[in-house]
Amino acid sequence: MIIENRKSFIKKLKLNSNINKLIFAKTLFALHKNPRDEFLILVANTVMNKFVADAEMMDEIPSIVKILTSFGCWKNVKFMENIDLKNTLFQKCLKIADDLLNGNFDEKFGGILCFHKKSESHLLTKNVKPKFEVDDFSFFDVYM
Repeated sequence: MIIENRKSFIKKLKLNSNINKLIFAKTLFALHKNPRDEFLILVANTVMNKFVADAEMMDEIPSIVKILTSFGCWKNVKFMENIDLKNTLFQKCLKIADDLLNGNFDEKFGGILCFHKKSESHLLTKNVKPKFEVDDFSFFDVYM
């Protein structure tokens, strides 16, 4: 899906409800391995790109909440419930979630579909050059 279609698609779904933003921001906060803006933005875009890719492959639109809460961080419900909503990093995550759920994408992150630590080996990314590298993480345009 080209970037303009993706923006229209996300805006049409009206994903920018408070609950979606909160769950997205909490997921992003829990997934952060690095508080740098570039890392957070890449992770958030990866999540949204996977959502859009899943929506393209399905007959119905998947639930963004279901996709977000499928991340392992949600297994620790107590941690997720106790995230300090006033925390500076959480507020940054909330802003990023709000931007993406309103369809505000940056074209350069449009194809990123997965990421993992550089030290990890995955069959699908083994011979693929990462599109971005941030510290110990590589970001790819391969669906895993």
